[in-house]
Amino acid sequence: MAKSRKGGGRRPRRRYKRGSGSPGKILALSLVLIAAVAFGLYALYVSNDKPAGHAPGTAQTEPVKKSQSKTPVKEARKKPAEEAPKPPKKPEEKPAAVKAEAAKPTPEPGGEKKAESKDKKAVRDGGIKPRVAIIVDDIGQHKEPIDKLLALEGPLTFAILPNLPYSTYAAEKAHAKGWDVILHLPMEPMESSGYTGQDAGEDALLVGQTKEAIIAQLDNNLAAFPYVEGVNNHMGSKFMENDELMELVLERINSKGLYFVDSLTTAKSVGYKKASSLGMRTVKRDVFLDLSSKGPGYVKSQLDKLVKISEKNGHAVGICHPYNATIEALAEYMPVLESEVEMSNASDVVSRRKEVSER
Repeated sequence: MAKSRKGGGRRPRRRYKRGSGSPGKILALSLVLIAAVAFGLYALYVSNDKPAGHAPGTAQTEPVKKSQSKTPVKEARKKPAEEAPKPPKKPEEKPAAVKAEAAKPTPEPGGEKKAESKDKKAVRDGGIKPRVAIIVDDIGQHKEPIDKLLALEGPLTFAILPNLPYSTYAAEKAHAKGWDVILHLPMEPMESSGYTGQDAGEDALLVGQTKEAIIAQLDNNLAAFPYVEGVNNHMGSKFMENDELMELVLERINSKGLYFVDSLTTAKSVGYKKASSLGMRTVKRDVFLDLSSKGPGYVKSQLDKLVKISEKNGHAVGICHPYNATIEALAEYMPVLESEVEMSNASDVVSRRKEVSER
């Protein structure tokens, strides 16, 4: 029997140093660590793989169809969503003011371009719009046309016959509106014109009268109604050609501080020339705007002529009568005139004519 070691008993078991683990434990810990890392990576992958806009644990209400194109987010932002087709625009309803404007008479072809050029170019006498005066002859016999004329914007110049039923009425109403009032002085016409001295009326100046009688009749006519600022001739184709008698009459008119408008009822009239030589404020008629047998269309065409003359000279004077067709044309066309020229009293045109002639 073998001898036992000193102290007897079993051989002591070999011990590992403290702190060192067995190989089995190390392997187990490694596996646990690898599993934890793998689980973490898996969880991260799953969270990133979920559809955007859905919180964890919430179900997506509608699955994305496979047929949908997978457009990158950045590219999708660049492409705006298609707009729904817009309904056709309804025509804009014009305001009442525009409708009223559209109701104005349309100028003749080429009139629009002409109006634009008028607004752009400067009139040669001062760089402003030309002045146009419209004188209405034969005022005083009837009230209705007077009232219709007074309803227009104007200004108009009333050439009033003396001693008629509504001579004073017309003078007072026109003056109240700031319109010129002038004496429409009856004068003897040529018999060849189809008229006689009697046709001119009992207040007419006649070639056969004495100078004293002519002056007396002139003074009576000037005193027939108030607010007289000037004079133009009624008929007078015979009287207006008489140089001596016209000088007599014009000197009397000038002494009262009045201006004179030569209606040019005859091509041989000496009125304008004589008045100019006397240093008077004077002007002559450029266009007769109407005829008793013509309608509104004729008046409008004559007004166009008047505008063209005013553009050339810086001023123009038209003469018309209180016919229904004339009043109708003026009511429609005067707003158009206002956009092209400066509508004025005859006295203003007389002043403009003097300014231009002195340049």
